[in-house]
Amino acid sequence: MNDLWGIRSLGYPVNRAEVTAKRRGRKMALVRQLGPRPGVIDCLRGARERGLSLAVVSTDDLEWITTGLQILGLLDAWDFIECASGDESRAKPSPALYLAAVQRLCLQPWQAVAIEDSPNGIRAAKDAGLFCLCVSNEVTRPLDLSAADLIVDSLEDVSLEDLVEAAESWAEHGSALA
Repeated sequence: MNDLWGIRSLGYPVNRAEVTAKRRGRKMALVRQLGPRPGVIDCLRGARERGLSLAVVSTDDLEWITTGLQILGLLDAWDFIECASGDESRAKPSPALYLAAVQRLCLQPWQAVAIEDSPNGIRAAKDAGLFCLCVSNEVTRPLDLSAADLIVDSLEDVSLEDLVEAAESWAEHGSALA
């Protein structure tokens, strides 16, 4: 077997498109199985009741995000989706996606809240000047998430009122841009 850059050849041709399709199908099956994370539905409902605008900001491609949200029944919950879709210059940890999103929302960065789960996402949000709530998960919990303004294990651990109050206090007293 050939070992080029630590990758071993299988010794036979592989249909990359087929493998990619199977991988994507498996990921979507997991999305269906897991459903929305705890607290997401209530947070979205509460934000809408308050008249808040909502956007998805993701390094992934638009098709992956829209398909996943459609499976979860959440596609219509958002005002828009801002994706890097393969553009590395816009991918997190770059703040470009967040800066584009707040511009589309007609807000200043300090008027927005990012909900993230990873160091790259937190860095992107903070470098864009946003308040950042980190909702950790099993994969990201052991990582350094300390740059977030608030860290919880679940959206059920913080009320929308407390989140808005923390973000407003941060904007008034603690943000670099306020």
